[in-house]
Amino acid sequence: MSFRSLIFLIRQKTQVPPLSPMFLVSGPSVIFFYIRPY
Repeated sequence: MSFRSLIFLIRQKTQVPPLSPMFLVSGPSVIFFYIRPY
């Protein structure tokens, strides 16, 4: 399982706050997923 897929699963399982460590480590690519509407 890729790291990006892991982040995606975590996002669906739990609502990760923008200031969480995982969010900061994930990188700018995940930021686009956060601001992008479902």
